[in-house]
Amino acid sequence: HNYYALSGSVKITFQVQTNGVTIEDESGGFDNIELTAKNNCPRPTPAPRPTHNPTLRPTPTGCNPFSLVHEETFEDGSLLGWTNGRIESSPNFSRFLGLFWRDTAALIPSKTYDGLPTNADWAIFEFDFYEIDSWDADNNYGPDCVYVYFDGVRVFLGIFSMSRDEGTRRGKHSDIEWTCRSLGAPAHLGFNSNYKDQKHRCSFTIPRRYFSDGKITVKLDAQVTSAKNDESGGWDNIKLYENYDCRRRMQHKPSSLSLDRLIEAEKKVSVEEEILEDEGMEDGEDFVEETFDAEEEEEEVDNDEIPDLANMDCREASKFVDAVPVPMEKCEVASDEEEQPLQIVSQDGDTVTFSISQVWKGCGGGGGAINWIATDFIASDGELSCNRSDTVRCGEVGTYTTQCEDGVSVVDVYTYDHGGDIFQSPDKKVFVPLACNAYGDETKMCHFRYMLQCQPSLCNGVVVEEDDNDPMVLQA
Repeated sequence: HNYYALSGSVKITFQVQTNGVTIEDESGGFDNIELTAKNNCPRPTPAPRPTHNPTLRPTPTGCNPFSLVHEETFEDGSLLGWTNGRIESSPNFSRFLGLFWRDTAALIPSKTYDGLPTNADWAIFEFDFYEIDSWDADNNYGPDCVYVYFDGVRVFLGIFSMSRDEGTRRGKHSDIEWTCRSLGAPAHLGFNSNYKDQKHRCSFTIPRRYFSDGKITVKLDAQVTSAKNDESGGWDNIKLYENYDCRRRMQHKPSSLSLDRLIEAEKKVSVEEEILEDEGMEDGEDFVEETFDAEEEEEEVDNDEIPDLANMDCREASKFVDAVPVPMEKCEVASDEEEQPLQIVSQDGDTVTFSISQVWKGCGGGGGAINWIATDFIASDGELSCNRSDTVRCGEVGTYTTQCEDGVSVVDVYTYDHGGDIFQSPDKKVFVPLACNAYGDETKMCHFRYMLQCQPSLCNGVVVEEDDNDPMVLQA
């Protein structure tokens, strides 16, 4: 309001910055501009509903626990407010926000929602996520996973696979509680007829501090590793609610149930509380964890290059097999060195400490250095971190600690060699996050991804003596 309060006008400037010399080479344009005046009208509140449940208190006069603030179905084709938005349609999906696949990794759709009452106790954000075609949980073609960002805070929803029904999963990150549940078993619903699809409904309970200014910015990130006709993701039926604690239950706090279950809970009688306790939904007992079979991972390891794992302490042996490379963009490495740049230092279940080394240039004599190496990961405080080192010679670059979610952590390593002797990416598919402050020719960069197990996988069920009085059992 302060931008136009005095004159009733506001000046908006559009600017395109390109490197082209002529308009025939490259240019940009803008279209479909809309300017809407919005008034904050008070919402009518219904009279409190009667209740026969002795554990419930009547709703205080004037308090409506749930009110819809925003809703988007994309059926009208509108992308108002969206950055990197796109519309796709299919009979079994109708119109939705998508598709998003490997080549759109740098084009994460985002939108800032405003109009949230700053006195609301929580905001509840809900959407349908479409897992389309060949999503993979294995290490050869995946893992394919989903992230949602709220004002820059990244929430990991786990790894998805077309070969299984993910069921219900839930979690909590940076005080944001969430739950996702599948809306049906995997089945072919559209697009590539060779693969199965699945719909999931996700709900997030967001505390007031995220929208203290009445706004919240949401990014929806489907991380897949293949082409559009092989696997992709989409989003639909987005709803944003304001939520007030009307003290309908004694000592009640909102759970991470999806909104339809929350509203249903408001309507039912006292047996609902017992059902919730029986299902264990308050403490997240039935969270579907994304784990990998330790035996399968062991089979992928070249035992000829690993020193006698069978006779090593299981924690030390696990360090050799628990950092699993994930195939990424096409990149050619002109180096005889087969050593991996990432090595696990320690695993404690909640975090993994790892080291990064430059192993490609100058390691066989002759000297030399690559221009930079950047390491992108979730730090131990739960925030995204990207550390870049410049003029990197052969040897260890640094040691970092990453936070685990769902028993794993994903680390991305980006490299650049100006001379072009080491890394070749002719398709220019390497996208380096802006937080890494990268520079240089994309055709001379490489991207390496590793999935780290947070518990030593070779210690599954093994009793490990920490000292004489404090044995512990490690479980992968």
